[in-house]
Amino acid sequence: MGEYKNIHAVIDNYHEGAFPVIAVCKTYKAAEEYIEEKIKHDRKVGNCYDYDIADFEIENDPEV
Repeated sequence: MGEYKNIHAVIDNYHEGAFPVIAVCKTYKAAEEYIEEKIKHDRKVGNCYDYDIADFEIENDPEV
C-alpha cells in the first residue's frame, strides 16, 4: 500500500441528489473558506443552503 492524504469535499445537503459534492479542497481551512464565501453569495441572492465538509483519504501516488 502507498501513502494516503486527506481531501476535504464540500457537500450540498440542501439540494439533495443534484450535485452533492460542490468542491474538493486540499485543506479543511480551504473548505471552510469556500463555504463562507458560498454562504455570503447565497444570502445575497436569497438562496437556501446547508453545507458540510466530508473528509476522505486518497492514495498519494505521484505517478497517477
